[in-house]
This record gives sequence, C-alpha cells and structure tokens, in this order.
Amino acid sequence: MRRILYKLKEYDLKSIKIHFLCWCVFITYEVSFLFAVSGYLSHLESYILFYTLHISFFYIHSLWILPCILENGKFRVREFSVLISEIVIYIVLAFSISFFLMKVLNINSDQKFVLTKSSIANTLFRCIYFILYSTGYYFLLNFIRNKKVEVDRKVLMEQLNNQLLQVSSQLLRAEVDFLRAQINPHLLFNTLSFIKYSAKHSPQEADEAVMLLSDILNFATQGGGKEVVVLGDEIIQVENIIRLNQLRFGNRLNVQFTKVIQNYNTSIMPIILLTLVENVFKHGQLHDVNNPAEIYVEQSPKKVVYRTSNLIGNEQAISSNNTGLQNVQLRLDKSFPTTHKFNHSLKANWFIVELEIWDQDYSEY
Repeated sequence: MRRILYKLKEYDLKSIKIHFLCWCVFITYEVSFLFAVSGYLSHLESYILFYTLHISFFYIHSLWILPCILENGKFRVREFSVLISEIVIYIVLAFSISFFLMKVLNINSDQKFVLTKSSIANTLFRCIYFILYSTGYYFLLNFIRNKKVEVDRKVLMEQLNNQLLQVSSQLLRAEVDFLRAQINPHLLFNTLSFIKYSAKHSPQEADEAVMLLSDILNFATQGGGKEVVVLGDEIIQVENIIRLNQLRFGNRLNVQFTKVIQNYNTSIMPIILLTLVENVFKHGQLHDVNNPAEIYVEQSPKKVVYRTSNLIGNEQAISSNNTGLQNVQLRLDKSFPTTHKFNHSLKANWFIVELEIWDQDYSEY
C-alpha cells in the first residue's frame, strides 16, 4: 500500500483529470456497446461496485503487484503464486459483489446465486482483460519515466557542457594571469579531460569538478593579480585542489593536510602555497598507503611556514619540479629578499620543500 501511495504522489491535478476522463470514456464505451448488443442496462449500483473493483484492480496491479513481481527482473515461482493469488482474489471479490447486490440490495433477487463454469469463465476473462490493460499501462508508464530520465540526463549534460565552455572561456581570458600565478596547465588539461569523461559516466562528479575548477580559476585570476590575499582563502583553494585530484583518482590518493593556524585572516603572498601543492600532485607518488604525501601550513604572529613532502616516482619528476620552484624562488627573492628561507631537497626518495617567511611587511610590495 505504501508503494501505491508513493506512486500516487507523482500524479498532479492535471494527471488525475486525464485519468478520470479516460475512465469516463472507457465506461461509457463499454456500457454503450453492451446495450447496443444486448439491449440491456444494469442497475446503477451494479456499475458503481463493479467498476470500483475494476479500477482499483487496475491500479493495484500496475502500481504495486507488477513492481513487486518484476523488481528482480526474474519471473519465478513466488512471483507466479502472487499473480495466481491476485486472480483468485479478484474472482472472490467479483462474486461477493454479485451476492451483495442480490441478497442485500435485492437487485435481481428473483434469480438464484449459483456458481457455474460459465460465470467463473466470464469473471476470469474479465480479470485477465484488466490484467492485460494494467500491464500495458505499467510498461507505458515505465517507458515514459525512462524517457524523462534520459531527457533530464541530456539536459544535465548540456548544462555541464555550457559550464565547461564558460570555464574554458574564463581560462583563455586569464591566460596571462595564470602564467604569472604559476598555476600549471597540467592541472587544467587533466581536470578538463576528467570532466569530459565523467560527464558521460558520472554527471554528479563532473558537476562537482566543474565547480571546484571554476572556484580555483576565479581565485587565481583575482588573487593572482593582487599583492596580498587572505591565508584562509588560499587554504580553501588548497582543499579544492586536493578534492579535485581525489575525484580524478577515485579517492585513492594518500595525502595528509595539516594546518596549525592562529589567524586565518593573515595576509600572504598569493599562489605560492597553491604552486607547491600543485607540484605535489603533478610529480608525487601518492598511491602508497604507508607513505602519504604531506602538506603542512603553520601561521603564527612571527612567521608563516609551508612544507610539502612526497615520494618521487622518477628522476624526471625532480628536474621538472625545479622549473616551478625556480619561479617561486624568483618571486620570493623579489618580495622578501632577507626575510625568507626556501629549501628543497631529495632525501631517501622523498622530495621535501620548506618555506619560512618571517617578520612580514606586505605594505612594501
């Protein structure tokens, strides 16, 4: 019964009116046809009771019985017994209505209430007749529902494609800002490829990836052109990059992000931390459960500390790392020539980057 009530919630007032009209047309057709053939009309009470049975049977069969029978995609002995029980119940109710009309309401009381092969056969035919109609309605309903799901999926895909176009357009307009901010194109190209793949297989993940990438791009284009940004804002983008890469690799990356921060509103040089974190994901070996990559951020009134460490997969990654780190070094030398310490080294196949900036005075640059 819960299943029926749940299904009925899907019907709005317009659908109910359409169903009511269809039943009126059907009943009018049947009564008119039988009258034209036999010249006989039954009592109103008989039509009310029997068509109440037929209509109730129609919806119970299509909204409850068939979903229960076909939910596993197999028609076995249990499902067959349910169908037989349904037919038996229909026949019993039909004869009970006939008995009620004759003995209680005294309709056709001059006739005897007798169960004959002919009456049982007629009732069985009527039962199968409505089972076929109800089954057809069930499959029509499923077909319409599946088409709606397919249409909704296409609409979602179109929305994702539009979002991708917007992100791509934003990327093209901000090309210069990205070069200055040192956001590596490797991250962008891989992410866009992941979104294109997920749009077909997992639209929800693709949608989340688009939003994350859009947020990162927005921060990079706006924050990358500023002299200072808020530490808390850049940490949010670090978390976005971590989440974005976890989506790409099915949450199988092993990364520890540690924050020891007293004031998230501290002003910092933009994009430095993002560049270091992006290098971890680009060059690091992050699939070793026992050796997770580490990202560490510490802030106190006297200094800000960034530290990353990750396993190196090959020697080429080491030389490739140096390009981005050299750019970071140039930016630091220009802004903090005497108030920073920046080191990167290889220890036992671990690539470690450490940056400390102390006694910061951002008003000078």
